[in-house]
Amino acid sequence: MIFRNIIFAAFAGVSFASAAPAQTSAQNGDVFGDWRLACRAPAVGQSICNIFQILTATDTGAFLAEISLQPVIIEGESAVVLGLSTPTDMLLTIRPGYKTEAQSETLPLDWRTCSPEVCLASRVLQPSEVEALQAGQQMIMGYQSAKQATPLRFSVSLKGVTRGLSSMVQ
Repeated sequence: MIFRNIIFAAFAGVSFASAAPAQTSAQNGDVFGDWRLACRAPAVGQSICNIFQILTATDTGAFLAEISLQPVIIEGESAVVLGLSTPTDMLLTIRPGYKTEAQSETLPLDWRTCSPEVCLASRVLQPSEVEALQAGQQMIMGYQSAKQATPLRFSVSLKGVTRGLSSMVQ
């Protein structure tokens, strides 16, 4: 659960964005396909939610990444933030990225912070990017570890993204 707190803290610290208040009948821990809902209450009567997946290496079980999607309000407009938590041995001079089947090029995320447990990168998604996630079957994400000669690329299932995002903004 430490990843969850880091992600929420990082998104809450972005000055131009605020978490969209969750107006949902979904419950903390509900599963939407391959995504799980996580909510917390930073104040009485307020709830902040996101959907996430935790990915591990098949052969070793080592932590690869946590991917999250969180509705936010930016300058009065609704948006979605894509968050990526990684191990701490990242090469921070190389930005992580993602792409869906509908995108011809990889879109970058920006490193935000590192803690003793994880590093966090994020991207505010454009409406067309959210639509591509909802229409897709998978996205490919990647980052560069300082310990590896080549970037690590991995597939992230998009099964349940539409239902998960809808559960937070009803």
